[in-house]
Amino acid sequence: MNITQSSISQWLNDGRTPSSTSMQMLAQVLRVSLPWLARGEGPMELPEAADDYDRFVQAMEGESDSKKEIVRLALAMPDELAQQLLQYLQDHI
Repeated sequence: MNITQSSISQWLNDGRTPSSTSMQMLAQVLRVSLPWLARGEGPMELPEAADDYDRFVQAMEGESDSKKEIVRLALAMPDELAQQLLQYLQDHI
């Protein structure tokens, strides 16, 4: 995610607010709704994320933890980032 320990410390201890991009990334990685993460409003878990995760667990049975983590993060990333990652992988593998 490219978020430094210093940034997290500032959010927790100095009352600073993460950027909207950081908040979106955190919400996606943690599989929680952005309104819940940002303001404590609404449901915490996204229903579609839970369904995706269940399908992921079944499909990845027997694979390494590293591959499972890559797929889990891919499910959570924004489409634009997924396209960039796909292009990078196609160019380098």
